[in-house]
Amino acid sequence: MKSFAFAAIVGVALAGTVKIMSYNIDCRVCDLQHENGASWHARVKNEHDTMARHNPDLIGIQEPIFKYDVQQLLPKGYKALFWDKADFVPWGAYPDATIFYKEDRFIVRDFQKFWLGPNPDFPVGFTLKGIPRIAVYALLEDTSDNSLFYFGSTHFVPGADIEGYRNDECAASAKELLSITEPLAAKYPFVWVGDFNTKTKSTNAYSILTNTTSSFHLVDSYFKSPTHKVVSNVDPVPDYSYEQAIDHIFFANNNNVAEYSPLDWSVDMYKYGDKQ
Repeated sequence: MKSFAFAAIVGVALAGTVKIMSYNIDCRVCDLQHENGASWHARVKNEHDTMARHNPDLIGIQEPIFKYDVQQLLPKGYKALFWDKADFVPWGAYPDATIFYKEDRFIVRDFQKFWLGPNPDFPVGFTLKGIPRIAVYALLEDTSDNSLFYFGSTHFVPGADIEGYRNDECAASAKELLSITEPLAAKYPFVWVGDFNTKTKSTNAYSILTNTTSSFHLVDSYFKSPTHKVVSNVDPVPDYSYEQAIDHIFFANNNNVAEYSPLDWSVDMYKYGDKQ
């Protein structure tokens, strides 16, 4: 059985485990007022520090815009997987959901994408209002034990529990993701990370994804981990409530395929620069 250690930002890695990070870096045009740093380049430096401090084996990244963004963000010793055949944009890439993996540990056996919309092969959302959203996943071979498993990163349209947004698209994305994941998770372990834009107390996408009355659902690693930590350089350590989280790490519930054992769960609340 494959054993995993999960984390919102970092997990404690023991022998035979995988340390996983989910990280929405906030796109370069989402912070034109520079609330998160003096510049995009300053933020990238801090984001490199965040990844280096935790040294995860796998990272699900959300919100790069250009291939150049991915190249800047990519830590030494990692390779990136993202959709680089997006002909509908002038720059030819769509890395809104990207995977970073340690190149000395994993071999990519397959890489796939689907669009969160009525046609998973076409870059249109469930409505014509917003930009397309994507999910990417890879079949990875872990060279430490030659096991195979799926790892995916995604970024949903905001759900109804996010102020100012409707429920329909986020819920539809959840149903689509489950539908595509179920047959794959019947063969190999599957871990999804990402900005799902849905909170744990909501009745929309999160409830659909984690519905235990369904024969197939996803399990939230937070609620299976024996420990939870806030990692911070601030004293006192900032308050944190997972009820407000919209970024999650899920695993498939098929115990006939894999036994998942989250060992540790942490959220990184470091602050950088004058704006903190």
